[in-house]
Amino acid sequence: MYKSKAPDAKHPFGAHWLDSCYQETLLPGSHWDKIKEALNNGLAQKVEKQLEHPERKQMIFELLGQDFGKRYFPDHNPDPGLLEPPAMSKTEKDKLMLEAQSWLQNQMYKIANEAGCHRVLPGEEPSDTIHPDMVEFLEDTHRIFSTGLDRQLFLQEEDLAKNQKETLQNKEATTKPPSRMPSLFKPMTASTETTMSSDKPSTTNIKASIHNLSGEPPTFWGPQSDAIGDSIISILHRDPRRFDEIAKRLHGRQLPGSLRKYMWLDVLFKAERQKMKSVNVEKIVRERFGRAVSRGVGELRIKRATHSPINGLIENAVIETYEVTPSMMPFNYDAHLKEASRSLNVLYVYNRSYEPYLIHWLFPLQLAFRETQIQVSGEHIYELAMYLDLLNTSCFPKWPEVFAIAEKVMTTLAQADEELHDHLKDISQRNVDVSPKDFMVQLIHQEKTKAQAVLSTTPQSSKTKTLSKDLLSDPLIFLRKWVGEGFVGVLDTQAVIYVWDQCFMQGWPSSLLHDVCVTLLLLLRHKFMEASDYHSMKEVFFREPCKLYTADLQRGFIHIQNKGSPEDLPYMNRQRPITPAPTPVPKPKSPAPSTVSTVQLPPVGLKDIELKIVIPAEAVEREQWLSSFDISNVQLHVSVYFGSERLAYKWSQTEPAPLVVSAGTPSSKTHKIDFPDEVFVFDNLDVSQLDVEREMGSYPYAIVRVDYSTPGTSTGSGITRTLGWSKFKLFQHPSQTSRLSMTSQPWVMLDGDYFYTLHSGSVPESIINNLPRTPHSPGLGRYM
Repeated sequence: MYKSKAPDAKHPFGAHWLDSCYQETLLPGSHWDKIKEALNNGLAQKVEKQLEHPERKQMIFELLGQDFGKRYFPDHNPDPGLLEPPAMSKTEKDKLMLEAQSWLQNQMYKIANEAGCHRVLPGEEPSDTIHPDMVEFLEDTHRIFSTGLDRQLFLQEEDLAKNQKETLQNKEATTKPPSRMPSLFKPMTASTETTMSSDKPSTTNIKASIHNLSGEPPTFWGPQSDAIGDSIISILHRDPRRFDEIAKRLHGRQLPGSLRKYMWLDVLFKAERQKMKSVNVEKIVRERFGRAVSRGVGELRIKRATHSPINGLIENAVIETYEVTPSMMPFNYDAHLKEASRSLNVLYVYNRSYEPYLIHWLFPLQLAFRETQIQVSGEHIYELAMYLDLLNTSCFPKWPEVFAIAEKVMTTLAQADEELHDHLKDISQRNVDVSPKDFMVQLIHQEKTKAQAVLSTTPQSSKTKTLSKDLLSDPLIFLRKWVGEGFVGVLDTQAVIYVWDQCFMQGWPSSLLHDVCVTLLLLLRHKFMEASDYHSMKEVFFREPCKLYTADLQRGFIHIQNKGSPEDLPYMNRQRPITPAPTPVPKPKSPAPSTVSTVQLPPVGLKDIELKIVIPAEAVEREQWLSSFDISNVQLHVSVYFGSERLAYKWSQTEPAPLVVSAGTPSSKTHKIDFPDEVFVFDNLDVSQLDVEREMGSYPYAIVRVDYSTPGTSTGSGITRTLGWSKFKLFQHPSQTSRLSMTSQPWVMLDGDYFYTLHSGSVPESIINNLPRTPHSPGLGRYM
């Protein structure tokens, strides 16, 4: 498999397959050639107006290069001396260069917009005009990229299989036979002195080898996802401004291990970068942290930072936490425990801070920034402590915000599911037997006086019981603990990593933590409703979240983030008891039953399409081309999707016919258009490979886009503009009232006449279901 190399002009990404795709888009005769020609012509016109200033003219031509100058300005005579001493100082030259670069970037942006060759970024208003060559270029680039990625993953799998085979062969070759045959009368046991017990590795070494990343990786990422992550990192190194765009596109997805490190670090250092610009922020923060730790070692009069005065307290707390926390139990071995306690010791020496919840916060950082060697280096310990400090100071919500999140969750629950809200409030007062130790951290930060009073009173006294019941029986305290520990204390490892990925990609907003709480409460609704008193409610809060399927949590979280109805969440828990589906209420024009499989969809089509287009007078004033609107230039583009995967698409091939043209109101003009001979038929819609989409509850739907093509002229080609779009279902979604319905019930095809709203403008990216996608098969490209 091809290796990466350092980026340069011909290899801008430093990854062989990415650079190969990039070079393929630049081949002679490609769509990029046509776009580049249009952009260069426009830029030459803009530059021509700057030729009156010799110094500025010389700087612009130096930035654009000799080829551009020779082609568009053959009479230009370069004079580099204008930008060198004594004619111009270095400071003046640098200032002029920045001004020229800024001007060129602004002009290119304007030219691209005017020519319809600008790619709309997330958060920007989509343009109604796009050049046909730009459409072809984007589609061709996507095809090249998809094919290149599939090829790269296929080569990687071949290498992994080859390496695994060689490892097994080497292991078989180096395996030694036992020094003697076992006796039939005296078996070889660990207590026998003549056995091979001296060669047996210790339990610590075995566990360390199992959890060593140089071997089999953890379950929450693998070599294939890391390869994709490395490629995205190469793109981000090339253009760091695309961080927010990539984070938005990965919304709801779990990050690959390599990309996780990059994105988490970027967010951890974000606040420091805003304070210190144009410097190596990470280096400065590291040096500052190291000096503070050295100063702390001297002030505390200790020999090393990893053994602070409260080392014993920290070690005991780490051991106890790992023994009872579900997500931490698989990592309850010496090397990991020592790494955690030493990192917390360093943090204490740095700023004298220690709280039990820091053990939970540190755990995801340990997983994300794992060492590849069995022996953890001292520098890595300092790094983890520094990352934990950055998380505490600039990312994780402060305690007042944590309490506000818990309050808002209960308010949301009262509105979304009043029955569950009242049930929790009711059972929380039954058979109350509280343990202040479980919630001491959550109490100290808001009700310090009451919390101290709980501990200072005589155990089992009436005052203790009253205070404890008032403070600790409310469901709010459990939500505070969930959020305050970053959900590490109640979720399993896979779910913890998923939730923290979402937090880092979105910048730790309180709304995200609120949505996670609501998702967990409603996914566990049936468990809470089965609880009858405080003790059973506490067990659900503490013991049940870790039993949820991570895919169910992911699906529910995306549903809530996309403003879906909270009523649907309980049915997304596949461990929920099966309930019979309710009898459907008959509706007019009900779809005919079909035996369509959820895997193989039958042929489906659209016909007899009629459009009603209303053109306001102010739109005609703003867009002059609307004044000569001709329905013969209207074209339909129909795409069939399953979740976020496009299965097929087609263009209309016949000319539309006018039904009626009316003046409408004085401020608008209405066109009613018919496509009498146009029939869109889609067959062979195979979704058998889209297991992730089906698992997440996706459904087949269509997006109809109405385009208007302006005829070309002698001076240039035509321009295609999007007038509007509409999205609608093609099949009725199976009932979500039972566990089996999502996989065993057939799709029901929608048949009949339907009316849909035609939205103006281009199709926004958010319209396509924002759900995780199934990885493509090795060696096979998918076209979207």
